[in-house]
Amino acid sequence: MRTHRNQVVVMDTHAGVEHFGRSLARGFDTVVVVVEPTYNSVQVGVDTARLAEDLGIPRAHLVVNRVRRDADTHRALDLAERLGAPTFASVHTIPFDEQVPDTEPSVEGLLAGSVMVDAARRLADGLLAIDSSLEELAR
Repeated sequence: MRTHRNQVVVMDTHAGVEHFGRSLARGFDTVVVVVEPTYNSVQVGVDTARLAEDLGIPRAHLVVNRVRRDADTHRALDLAERLGAPTFASVHTIPFDEQVPDTEPSVEGLLAGSVMVDAARRLADGLLAIDSSLEELAR
């Protein structure tokens, strides 16, 4: 796939870094690493961020998903630091939402009034604003 300036490609991959090994991420300027506040998840996220950096992707944003309390975010950040994560351009959280398991596999019930969906919308808007600002500074 060929990407063009100001084009956004969202690629939801399985946990792991094999997609980078197949060069699917070449030409990207941003990666969003989503982790849960567990050791294994953060470890895979750190490996992903390092590999993105090795491939020359200049920005990595961290999203801590399924956050139930502030301690979850702190745990994920502490683990990332201890595992030697590169510096993230920004850190975001998405709260755990009790509605998600109740509506699975359909997402219809989440489209209105879900704290998770609202946070995901704010995340998307925030990431686009951050990357636009960084792009303007680079010009």
